[in-house]
Amino acid sequence: DGTPTFPSWKDLLLRAAERIQAEGRTEHSVVRAMLEQTQPDYMESARWARKGLGSHWATFLGECFGITRREVDDQTLGLAQRLWQLGSRLVITTNYDRVLRWGCADADDIDEWPIEAPAGQVAALRRQLVNPTVWHLHGSLTDPTKIILSPDGYARLYTDDSQESRYRAALET
Repeated sequence: DGTPTFPSWKDLLLRAAERIQAEGRTEHSVVRAMLEQTQPDYMESARWARKGLGSHWATFLGECFGITRREVDDQTLGLAQRLWQLGSRLVITTNYDRVLRWGCADADDIDEWPIEAPAGQVAALRRQLVNPTVWHLHGSLTDPTKIILSPDGYARLYTDDSQESRYRAALET
């Protein structure tokens, strides 16, 4: 019907602010104030939203991004289907949802990697992937506790030198 399936950054964070406010926590005002700036700082707003929701953060993300296949019109999967038609067995995404799975002709055989999947990545580098594979670089709904959406998550992913060391070690074996 033309309504976006997934929220924009701003909509997601406004929903978080509403949830925080409903729980009687004060962080909602910080989230809203950041979003009202001329140039909103979405990352910092996400940090405050995560802090405000605390242990409810993962559940909140699951509610916002966790649509089911039955809720998706096949006609909206065209882009995902065309990506697979390019012929690569590996698609890397920063999205958390399952749209790339649904767009794959071999959806029943698809492999999905979490943020860290050294063995699978070594297989990809050696061109040994058997099944179509989606690498969820920033996490996926299969484990919403590890979704990267705030500065602390990005810092863990992009500044850890030990991560590179582990992949180099895996390649050498």
